[in-house]
Amino acid sequence: MEVPLWHMELLDERQRLIDEGKAEFVDWEVAKEQIRETILRLNLALAEAHEDLEQDRVYSAEAFAERVQDRWPGATPPEAAPTGRAKSREDRV
Repeated sequence: MEVPLWHMELLDERQRLIDEGKAEFVDWEVAKEQIRETILRLNLALAEAHEDLEQDRVYSAEAFAERVQDRWPGATPPEAAPTGRAKSREDRV
């Protein structure tokens, strides 16, 4: 089976970091807990987004990033859009 080029490049980069002593490893139990926490956060974010849609609230990427930072400090928000205000249905028409 042939490995795709992008995957080989990723594996090579990871091996380079290991060879240079720059790779960080996490205990499997810790990693599983981090994955669980991420899934819970995503589920919460999806529930909030669903509620926003039900209430006809739509946000720019910048406003959404601010909401993410308010709820989960240290989280990496999406790239911000030029405007930061919530958009109403009338703004979208």
